[in-house]
Amino acid sequence: MPAIRSITLPFKVPVSPTVAVDRFVNIFVIESEKLALVDAGVKGSEKAIFQKVRAMGRRPNEIDKLILTHSHPDHIGAAAEIVAATGCEVIAHRAERAWIEDPAVQKAERPVPGFDTLVSGPVRVDRAVTDGDEVDVASFGLKVVHTPGHSAGSITLWSPSERVAITGDAVPAPGDLPIYDDAFETLGSLRRLRSLGMEVMLSAWADPLEGHAINKRLDDASQLVQTVHRSVVRNSTGMEVTPELLQKVARDIGLPPQAVNPMLARTVQSHLRYKYNVSR
Repeated sequence: MPAIRSITLPFKVPVSPTVAVDRFVNIFVIESEKLALVDAGVKGSEKAIFQKVRAMGRRPNEIDKLILTHSHPDHIGAAAEIVAATGCEVIAHRAERAWIEDPAVQKAERPVPGFDTLVSGPVRVDRAVTDGDEVDVASFGLKVVHTPGHSAGSITLWSPSERVAITGDAVPAPGDLPIYDDAFETLGSLRRLRSLGMEVMLSAWADPLEGHAINKRLDDASQLVQTVHRSVVRNSTGMEVTPELLQKVARDIGLPPQAVNPMLARTVQSHLRYKYNVSR
């Protein structure tokens, strides 16, 4: 079995001229005859990624695939530099293609604080995949499992033979900011992930999980989404996402007032669409 190695990449999100929030993202290197990267981190991450590859006794130009679980800045930020240095093939779900190939569109449609500090530029998607497709990494066959919710084209990479899944941001992390574009699709993806029978779950937001801890995390994530929904239903009086509503939702899920930001607003909006039966 090829080895899967995790690289944790810390970064900062500037939320004001004087304040930056510390964040991190896990990306993965699948090591076999060639190397495959799962996600690219933020702008500038290629330095740490290539350093890690060299520490493995390998060379960056052995990277022949970059598989993007979705198009958000902390997953595509260094993709252009990685492709320029290695010439690797870029693989992503077809629903994410537009935001990967034109980050300016993503910035306009999903403004994130400090977007330009997180994404270096566009990169071409060489292969657009969809649910059920397979990505071969030497002898390691990975099945594409479409797990939307966090974004429309979020994917999980699933190895049925090894019972290992790389889930990207598909699983909200209890105790952290819930970030997704569609509440009910998120719940559906959590149910689908549970049905896989994973023995190892590798997430961009958390430490690796094994065995019974996986189902507990999936259950806790589902409970988090349902708690947000109950709070939105109880505290909203219309489609407007008000500061007061965001503060109440943050309180109900145990987050501090400073957790109120545009990403939480986007999550709350996804619940309001269901409460008031408004299409996107």
